[in-house]
Amino acid sequence: MKASIIRILILGLSTLVWGQAYNLISSQTALSIDSTYQARLEQKKAAALSLAIIDDGRIVYSRGYGFSDIQNAKPASDQTVYRIGSATKTFSSLATLQLVEAGKLNLETPVKDLLQGWEPANYSALTSPPRLKHILSHTAGFPGDLYNGFFANNPPDHTWTIEALNKGLQPLDPNDLFLYSNVAYGLLEGVIERSADLPYETYLKQHIFEPLSMGNTWITPPQHGPNNLAQAYLKGKLVNEPLIRDVSAGLIHSSVLDMADFMLMLLDSGRFQDNQIISYNSLSLMQNNHLSDLRHPTDRSYGFGLQIEKYNYWEQHSGDSSVAHLYGHGGNTLAYHCDYAIVPELGVGVVLLVNSDRGRTLTKAEKLLGLYLELEKGIILDIKNPLKSNDRAPSLILSPEDLVGHYSTLLGHMHVTDPNKIRTWQGPAKIIFNRQKDGTYVPKARLLGVIPVKIHDQIFRIVNNKVGTYFEVHFPSTGRRQRIGIKLEPKIIPPIWLERTGKYQITGETFDTPEGFPFDLEETTATLKEKHGFLVFDLDSPTRDLNNSYVMSIYSDSLLINKAYARNTGESIRLEADGTLSFSGMSFKKTN
Repeated sequence: MKASIIRILILGLSTLVWGQAYNLISSQTALSIDSTYQARLEQKKAAALSLAIIDDGRIVYSRGYGFSDIQNAKPASDQTVYRIGSATKTFSSLATLQLVEAGKLNLETPVKDLLQGWEPANYSALTSPPRLKHILSHTAGFPGDLYNGFFANNPPDHTWTIEALNKGLQPLDPNDLFLYSNVAYGLLEGVIERSADLPYETYLKQHIFEPLSMGNTWITPPQHGPNNLAQAYLKGKLVNEPLIRDVSAGLIHSSVLDMADFMLMLLDSGRFQDNQIISYNSLSLMQNNHLSDLRHPTDRSYGFGLQIEKYNYWEQHSGDSSVAHLYGHGGNTLAYHCDYAIVPELGVGVVLLVNSDRGRTLTKAEKLLGLYLELEKGIILDIKNPLKSNDRAPSLILSPEDLVGHYSTLLGHMHVTDPNKIRTWQGPAKIIFNRQKDGTYVPKARLLGVIPVKIHDQIFRIVNNKVGTYFEVHFPSTGRRQRIGIKLEPKIIPPIWLERTGKYQITGETFDTPEGFPFDLEETTATLKEKHGFLVFDLDSPTRDLNNSYVMSIYSDSLLINKAYARNTGESIRLEADGTLSFSGMSFKKTN
């Protein structure tokens, strides 16, 4: 009890002295924001959260909650620095377009001309070459990630990444599908460095951070002076989160005050104080939706390094209504979480940063926007019903007999024999999808097949369009839909691949991570097996997030591919001359 009282007193004192640089909103709004986020932080047992709000061309509110360093009782403030993860992609996109304006890059340049040595085995079979613009919009067709070296004390360089990619296949033609790719955005680091003739970090510092007065923003910690970095916590324990290989996809660190200046620039047509960071035309390119003409239609919207959402809003006083566009980007590593968004129609923006896995759900920008707009401006933002920018190709729910078959899904191989009750496993949990009268499926899960586990806000469907038959999840609270599987037909497996079935042990180079950090590949094993006319690759790793069952399609006598239908698909397996298997930057040798 006494410790709790001391903690509260420290937090209150820190807020008064260090925690808040801006408070230009009503006391009622400030009290509501503070009580809401302090309560959420305590409810989740998260470590720290910092936030900032901009309105009418200035920062109007900033705060820190909790502790950036629990062991030393260091309170979080609006100057605390956090890793912003994938929000880095907006900065990389901005830097790329600056170089386009300078005539040093061209959005239409084929990626092969920008990435020295990059040429996957099926490059000549692609319908057209992927271009720089496709990387910026996640439509280049690259796989989502390379697991080996993603987190590492000393990550591999671009040459290693390109060689690893060349061992597999390009899973999609450009402009086929929105396939979010950290590895593709990570290669922008080298593209920017070669075109600018400067290290990536130096370029961003000179052309973005310094002109925006972002003094607490960096990629590697400053050598002199404090860096204000919040400690990282996983399951309540202090961890050392290592570097990320794909620097230009996720390694920037920043504070909410620095991010607020960045958002002010985005809201002021690319201008900040006396500095024109980027032209209005280039900023418009970043904010345009580049997913409207995909061959596999999506109802999502994405610009160049900017996620796009649309919501209805109305003014309580007048009743007038209109549409608000939210531009921003989230970012999630294992411990750090970020989200920011601006609304040009209303001249507002928010940013939230967190330093623990338990606080991941606290960084939803639209929730803070909705709270601030309602309390301070009398504007209701309808965040429960996002509007869709794109229309998907017409789809229909299939008749029961058409549902029977095999599906490659994010849950692994799913064999549907009874369309009214689909059974599968996800790790140690048995999941049963019960078909409803409207053709949708409601899931029930049991841990170890016995202990009930609640699944909230998820309804599943099997749908068909002109492209194929898909298993997809619908989130009623947000209206979002996501494909998580594709129906496949079994094929005869060639003897050369049947001979390679068996158990495998990882071999060769893996990249070290700090002791205790839950990303370790050293003891990873795998099994390649034949199942119902498919080759299935089961990965069993100490890194639990990597464990999955991959349904592989045969491309050739030496190459397999997991069909791409969503993020975390499109992985390849290559049979090497020495009999080892290459998969996601890892090498496996057969043990039986």
